[in-house]
Amino acid sequence: MNQISKRLLENAEQNMKQTLTLVRQLLEEDSVGIDDFGVIADIVEELDSVLQEQEEDEEEYVECKFCNKEVDATTAHLHKGQWVCEGCWDERLRITE
Repeated sequence: MNQISKRLLENAEQNMKQTLTLVRQLLEEDSVGIDDFGVIADIVEELDSVLQEQEEDEEEYVECKFCNKEVDATTAHLHKGQWVCEGCWDERLRITE
């Protein structure tokens, strides 16, 4: 499993934990019961906020096919279906594109 897949799984697990914590907190409040439809709206609103913050904070990284380093996707070069970092990108690769 590559680093990107591992990071995606870790983020998914963290999101689930945050969701469960939020649901428990809302259901434990005296003013909110399980039959209260407002709970669902609150959960959705809070999850949207958390996910939006995560998307803004995350940058996309790719793995270089030569050195296996994770590099910023905006600076990497696509070469024969795989990514190459700026450090490994040389004249020989440029010619083949």
